[in-house]
Order: sequence, then structure tokens, then C-alpha cells
Amino acid sequence: MIKLRGLESQGASVLGTVAIARGPHYVPAIPVDVERAIGRLRSDELLEKVDIILLTDKLSNVATLSLTWANIVAIVAEEAESPDVVRVPSISGVDRLLELATEGMIALIDGGRSVLYLEPGAEIVASYQSEADRLRPSSRYHLGFNHAPAVTLDGKQIRVLATAESLKEVESAITNGADGVLTSYRMIGEHEQRFNRISVAERLVEHSAGKTIEMVATTDSVTIPEFIEITTKVDVVLCFTGTDSSQAIDRFQSECHHVAGLMKADEQKVGLWRLAQTIGLFADLEEPYFAESATRIHLSLPHDTLSLNEETTCWMSNVILEAHNQALAVEVILESAGARLIEDVLHCNADALIVPIPEVQHAKSVVRAISNHESIFNDETG
Repeated sequence: MIKLRGLESQGASVLGTVAIARGPHYVPAIPVDVERAIGRLRSDELLEKVDIILLTDKLSNVATLSLTWANIVAIVAEEAESPDVVRVPSISGVDRLLELATEGMIALIDGGRSVLYLEPGAEIVASYQSEADRLRPSSRYHLGFNHAPAVTLDGKQIRVLATAESLKEVESAITNGADGVLTSYRMIGEHEQRFNRISVAERLVEHSAGKTIEMVATTDSVTIPEFIEITTKVDVVLCFTGTDSSQAIDRFQSECHHVAGLMKADEQKVGLWRLAQTIGLFADLEEPYFAESATRIHLSLPHDTLSLNEETTCWMSNVILEAHNQALAVEVILESAGARLIEDVLHCNADALIVPIPEVQHAKSVVRAISNHESIFNDETG
């Protein structure tokens, strides 16, 4: 077994067969073991693509590469480079990578620790598999119409999340068919003992059964090392309130990356997180500034909002358009999920709704009756 460490990484643990992509063409040869397996098959229709961990000199040289005979499940590179250039788990900055690796090796990457194992022993594979099964349970699926995605008449899928303030409410929201949960970081952070906080995070994973978890917080209420440890238990979106400026959110992200780098250097596991920025519907309808580190925007409407007037609709449409131009998803928080308000919001091209738990199914039914091409509600609809 060979263990190598990188400098930059993203993603979870991945196991696959090594293929090496070298310049100038960066098209990897089919590893001999894989080629023999292909040769034994009578028809391409019988061939199931193999999982390949692609090894190369630089991530960006293979960022758009696709293979007809394999699924590229991870990429490892010798040169240090931002992992954002690829959309699969990756490690970069691995010294002597192409010198030590050969095609056909079994490889395991741990994106959380920036570690690559070549020809890992059975005990290493078993350890990582056990950890993955415990932290990312994939055997629980919610079936039935209540849990089906809500799709508008013209084919746009709208996620409907629910607000929850306790583990019991999280479980109730998921059982009620919510596509995810917006809860409070305080629910985890208020537990004084570290063990209790991690236990709450693990229970949160169990209750959510793989659905989206979003947590509301402020930049000064989150202890970064503890937060990063929690991310090893659940993939989380941290949603900062409107009191935090865009600069404060970007500064928090920078501090998280710094702490995560120190933890990786100490071979501690680091999980995944994303940041969201909350923007309120202000009276002056000012143009918001988006944090560079945000991946989604929360638009929060006043609790007594029943519909949007022309001025507000124009403002929201422009905000959502600008967010989409910056590759940001937009989720609108509704205190009351009236049909007219949902229609107005979706006509502004929002991507998701966040509603109280009892209104999840009502919101989904309204979504399924809406078309952006034609309004089907009259003025008296509630």
C-alpha cells in the first residue's frame, strides 16, 4: 500500500481503478485488467462502465474529459490547484503521483483528509466503507406521492422545504414529505458538551434520511472547528441571517478553509458545507450585494405577505435573475403558503419554497397546478 498526501481537496471517500491521463492529449489508456474484462463480453450492451480514478498532472487539463468506457468518479493531480475546476471528488498537489502510480491499480481517495491510497489493504477499505455506511445511510428511501418532487405544469421542479426547530420537528417535516429542512444551528450549538453536539448531528442525519439540511446562524454564533467537525456528520448549508454583511460571510468562508486546511494537515476528517445568504424584502427595495462564497440566496418575505404587488414582483424578479446569472439558487421563505403568493413567487422564477411543516403538502399541490406560461388562479384565490 502507498499513502500519498495532497494540498487541496474536495468531496468524500471514493474507491476506483486507476487510469492515467498524460499530455499532450490527456486521453487515458484502458487499464489492462479493464480491457480484458471488456474483451470477454460479447456485446457493449452487457458492459457496465467501471469507476475510474483519473490521475494526471493538473486538474484543469481533464476538467471536461469524458470516457465512453468508464465513469470518472474522482481526479487526482500532481500540481496544486483549486478543486473548484472539477465537479467530482478531487485531490491536487500530490507529489510524485505519476511516478508511483500505474494503470489498473486500485485507489481510494479521502477528500476530507486530502489522502490518496494506492492498492489499499482490505482493512483500510473496510474502515472507510464502515464509516460511509454509518454517516451517509443510503438504505432509507421515502416512497409515495407525498414525497414525490413537485413539478409545475410546464415542467419545472420546485423543491419544497420545511422549517423545523427540533429533532422531532425535523422528523415530522421529512415524514410529511418535505424535500429538506431549514433549521437552526443553535439546535446543535446550544448543547454544551462536544459529545452531545456530535450526537445531535448524527441524529439529524438519521432523521433527515439524506434530504437537504440547511441551518440558520450568524457568523459570530458559529465556532468554526466545531462546525467543520459537524460537517463530517452531515452535508450542511449554513444560512446566514440578514444581519451579516456579504463581506462577513466571505470572511467566514475564508476562515473555514483555513481551519479545514490545518485539520487536513493533521489528518483529521473534513466534511462538506455550503453557505447561503439571507436577503429581506426591504421597503426601499434596494439592490442587494451577493456574497462571493454563497451558493444560494434566501429571500425572506414579511410574515403578513399574502401576495406581491407590481413593484415588489419587479424587484424580486430582478434579484432572482441576477442570482441565477451568478449561478446562485434562490429559495423563498414563506410564513404563510397561500396559493396566490406561491404563484407570484414562482412567476418570479424562484427555485424552492420554504414553508411551515403543516403547509408542505398544500404548497406542493399548488406548485403542481401552476404554469409560468399562464396564470390559473383568479384574484379571489387564497
